[in-house]
Amino acid sequence: MRGVFIINVIYARVSTEEQKTGYSIDAQLKSAKDRYASMGITDVVNFVDDGYSGEFIERPALDRLRQSIRDKTVSRIMFYDPDRMSRNLTVQLILADEIEKAGIELLFVTGDYDASPEGRLFFSMKGAISAYEKAKIRERTMSGKRAKARKGKLTFNDRALGYDYDYTICNYIINEEEAKTVKLIYDIYLSENLGTISLAIKLKAMGIKSKKGKDFSGGTVYRILKNEMYAGTKQAFKIYEKKISQYKTQKIARDPSEWIPIEVPAIVTRDQWERVQERLIENKLLAARKVKHDYLLRGKIICGHCGYAMIGITSNKKNNTYHYYSCSSKNVYKRPCDSRLLRSDEYDELVWDELVYIAENNIEITDKKTEIVDNEKIKKHIDTLRQRQSALTKWVTDGTIEIEAADQQLQTIKKEIDISQSMLKEKQPKKTTFNPAAILEAITFEQKRKAILDSGLKFILKKGDIVIDY
Repeated sequence: MRGVFIINVIYARVSTEEQKTGYSIDAQLKSAKDRYASMGITDVVNFVDDGYSGEFIERPALDRLRQSIRDKTVSRIMFYDPDRMSRNLTVQLILADEIEKAGIELLFVTGDYDASPEGRLFFSMKGAISAYEKAKIRERTMSGKRAKARKGKLTFNDRALGYDYDYTICNYIINEEEAKTVKLIYDIYLSENLGTISLAIKLKAMGIKSKKGKDFSGGTVYRILKNEMYAGTKQAFKIYEKKISQYKTQKIARDPSEWIPIEVPAIVTRDQWERVQERLIENKLLAARKVKHDYLLRGKIICGHCGYAMIGITSNKKNNTYHYYSCSSKNVYKRPCDSRLLRSDEYDELVWDELVYIAENNIEITDKKTEIVDNEKIKKHIDTLRQRQSALTKWVTDGTIEIEAADQQLQTIKKEIDISQSMLKEKQPKKTTFNPAAILEAITFEQKRKAILDSGLKFILKKGDIVIDY
């Protein structure tokens, strides 16, 4: 069913970024109305998208206008300029094609639209130039932010608990009252056997609120404990936000070599922060928690490709449920790894059969050859760390970043390199708490699980390969 015939239309748009620079909807509407008036037309209908990016075709007012185009209830549509349709050339061409096919006249305040092949070529060239200009503006903006970060200045205020933002120095200053809460969270987590949810409940019982005056959630507590800023280093450019539609933004982790460390006032010591990170990993892997499936090797397996811990995951396909072991570097840390999903039931059985064989034949665990975890992967990781090390050193030498801001980060990188290099050396046999009797007597899942936990062993898994680590 066709809608009301509205004949003459003006479409105007500004993005949120253009709003900040004073780009005016009113100016677009006035210019278009004046152009219509010069044609003897005064009765017009406005379609306005205020605060919507032109990169994507999904916009409320444009959606309504496109429906009117399909209903053929419009005779003319005027834009101030082609980039008000979109700065994306593909979107411009789609809209122009829809308007032309509906037999509707397309007008611009800044010039006439020519539907001839030559005119469409010129139109495409203008669209390409507009897209190029937008990319250059984005590039200059990001370049300015990076230069600012290398000088030790924050490029944004994320309103973190424990800090106030000082605009005169573009950095944080400690909010002493809020900092007490941050210190308390770290102290409780290190001294008491509490998870993040239990810690949040305890804070609520103590009447302690978040920066916004709300009760703490487990997620909020976890983010505070994970945030390296509280140890004195704010990592800028860790995340790249890519807009994938008008309403959705995808967060993509940047390579560590792109991070820029900024020194901020520390609320907890570096040692406290690092001990908390170790505790978080331990709790993630080994803490007693309700799980939908019993993974025999949970918390005891290492990826044979990259050396990260492996975790249990569930997949539902065609009404069937499958359980796998997956490398945490892909599922948790979003880092690339060549590992594949391993069926948990198959590898639980393979590992248990190997342990039973060792127990039945009285084989000394220390006689089992321990293999190095994919040396090439470790070497690549060391190369990445050295690239970050070189980049930081160059910035210090060039004077683009203060040595104090880089010093702690350089120390952390050196520590990671030392640890990685030690993994390349052949391991020396050491004692384990492996108990053959416990293995042979275990019947139930709980008994097998306890025997594995008590053994002190870990298992390095690759597709079709198991290495016992001790």
